[in-house]
Amino acid sequence: MGRLTWHDIRQQLRQQDSVPPPPPATEFWTRFRARARQRLRPEPTPVRQRARPWAHPLPRLAWAAALLILTGLAVLLLQRDPTPGSGPLVAVAGRANASAIEEIEVFVPYSSMMIMQDAETGSAIVWLADLDVSAKL
Repeated sequence: MGRLTWHDIRQQLRQQDSVPPPPPATEFWTRFRARARQRLRPEPTPVRQRARPWAHPLPRLAWAAALLILTGLAVLLLQRDPTPGSGPLVAVAGRANASAIEEIEVFVPYSSMMIMQDAETGSAIVWLADLDVSAKL
């Protein structure tokens, strides 16, 4: 079959009489004005037309609940002891020291070491004197 052009399609439609003839102009404009005087009704919008899933109230509540759960888990993990018996990560009044030094390994030469611990906060400072930073590991 050959390629159809718009002219051929128009001719075939006219031959089949599938396209009704347009109404007279006076009848068309009379019906048009009658429809224009009618009260317009807003078209209903679909409920799920939004592009963002968090814009709907139910998913927003789910996001808020998930964020609350993650925040609670983060707080619990920060308060948990990293190793048994070492105390909390944050210094809290009436609790164990904020840090405790059990072992120190230094892989470069140094002349002396000093460990200072604050009795009030429980924090510790390690001071290495004459540290040889040019030494290769």
